[in-house]
Amino acid sequence: MSNPQPASVAYSPQNVVSLATAKCQAGGMITTQQNLQNHLNDGGITQEEYNEYYPYDGMEGSYYSVFVETDLNKASTIDGQRLSSEDAIAEYIASMLLLETDPVFYISYDGVYTTGGTDYYEFRCHR
Repeated sequence: MSNPQPASVAYSPQNVVSLATAKCQAGGMITTQQNLQNHLNDGGITQEEYNEYYPYDGMEGSYYSVFVETDLNKASTIDGQRLSSEDAIAEYIASMLLLETDPVFYISYDGVYTTGGTDYYEFRCHR
């Protein structure tokens, strides 16, 4: 008699991005969007420049990717530590960004990457 595989447990990558963003902000970081708004408000950039730079503020190509399994039953860090909730995944992502010296950041969800038969969400940490 074989043991049935546990059902896959889905989670929201968009919610993970929101939670991780809030954790970074609580740690003193500022999103690229808020940074642009601040520069617009203080006259440092024009509305046209704001529109051109939004939302990445020139960081489109300056990022690293964090891949986390799409099944919450399997989600883990690169070294195998289990991530059993959206909040745990967000903490994992935020903890890496909070090590950066520049406080300006942007987290994006960039789809599903499949390798070895396993699906991973790709979270890009722009800095």
